[in-house]
Amino acid sequence: MDKYTSLKDSIRFMEKNATDNTVKKIVKQSDKEHQKNSKKQWIITGVLAVVISIITLIFWRRKNKNLHKKYEEMISKINSRKENSSIKSLEIIRNNETKGSIRIPEDTVKSLLEKLEKFEASEKYLRKDASLTWLANNLNTNTKYLSEIIKIEKGKNFSNYINGLRINFIVDKLYNDPKYREYKINHLVEENGFVTHKVFLAAFKNEYGVTPSYFIEKLKVSEQLNKAHIST
Repeated sequence: MDKYTSLKDSIRFMEKNATDNTVKKIVKQSDKEHQKNSKKQWIITGVLAVVISIITLIFWRRKNKNLHKKYEEMISKINSRKENSSIKSLEIIRNNETKGSIRIPEDTVKSLLEKLEKFEASEKYLRKDASLTWLANNLNTNTKYLSEIIKIEKGKNFSNYINGLRINFIVDKLYNDPKYREYKINHLVEENGFVTHKVFLAAFKNEYGVTPSYFIEKLKVSEQLNKAHIST
């Protein structure tokens, strides 16, 4: 019985060792496979990160290129506005005859164009209460005629027309007067007759395709480059 018990214990010990070795082999094999998979995952993750970075860089460069192009177009518009400030009355009248949905007498068209030119020069469009009715009353005309003339001449509705004048005003200020570039956006909003910050940003981007912050930043960089060029 002692020998039987000893033999039985030996068998159990051998079976246990065999089982432990098998388990160890399985675990070791699993660890190797896990390490291989981890390496593959790291490699795949690294490749994806590189690809995403390259794509992001391409889009970033393209976006910057487009923004810079719009900035250059802004500068061109600012300079061209100074050169072409006169209104082509005859062309507007011709457009009114061919495209206008409302027939407006020729003398009324001329009169309204002259009054609009004076209105734009007076900077009354900066008033927060500027509306189509208010402007029509000030120009001694009706809202239908005024709205039609603005649509034909500017290709805009009244709201976009007024906002465009306000944006052009602040753009000229930012371009010609460096102190305006130090003002906060909220101050520019208040000074230009806009009711909210959101409307100002939307109107600015609608008019020129860039944000006021981007325009100010580019002007500052350009100013620094000019100073460096002069000093050298």
